[in-house]
Amino acid sequence: MEIERKPDIYQPSNDFNGNYIDSIPNFKFNNHGIICPCANKDKIFLSRSSFTCHTKTKKHIKWLEEINNNKSNYLVENISLNEIVKNQRLIIANSEKEIRELKKKIDYLTPKYDPGVDLLGLNELDV
Repeated sequence: MEIERKPDIYQPSNDFNGNYIDSIPNFKFNNHGIICPCANKDKIFLSRSSFTCHTKTKKHIKWLEEINNNKSNYLVENISLNEIVKNQRLIIANSEKEIRELKKKIDYLTPKYDPGVDLLGLNELDV
């Protein structure tokens, strides 16, 4: 079985003012490509030149402006999602604990079957 290598997701850099700017990644060691969040998820850029051309498109420029304008919204969303993940981890941990306790209870309450024991009294009839 071969390991599937998925393309990296492009992340713009930050300038000194904290604004997102394009920084073309190095494709030298990346043979599985890059996906840009502004483009179709099926579009994989396999070379630096094709990605550089993409960064000059209206759609990409608009996307970069949008993430710069919504930085505070992304921060609030990130905090909210982190809180959801924390709560889900607690729910999963509690559920796993409850499952372990119920399994123990089932094991304790379930009589162990011993084939040497005559539960129906059939062995007494043979006498």
